[in-house]
Amino acid sequence: MLYSSECGNACTRARQFLAKRGVPYTAMDATQPAVQEELKKLTGGVLAVPVLKVGREALRGFEEGKWNTSLDVAGYPQTAVIPAPAPIKPAATAPTPTPASPAEAGRY
Repeated sequence: MLYSSECGNACTRARQFLAKRGVPYTAMDATQPAVQEELKKLTGGVLAVPVLKVGREALRGFEEGKWNTSLDVAGYPQTAVIPAPAPIKPAATAPTPTPASPAEAGRY
């Protein structure tokens, strides 16, 4: 979970960092009262963002080195994993039926 707001450069860099690593996360809006209560419990009463929760660990403030270490330990990829697109195979075309001659048309 990423607890953030429109806090400026730190929150923007935190979101960009997670996107670059390809880490899925739930965005928690720290301007909402219920989210603020959760945030206080995680941080010991401090309302400062961004905060990244990885497992049971809460990382306060954006520090790329700490975030990388925590995410590495949790097993997240170091870069976004985007599967290569499968090659597009042309559709098999059925042979074009030959029009029946008037003599053959009545045989079936």
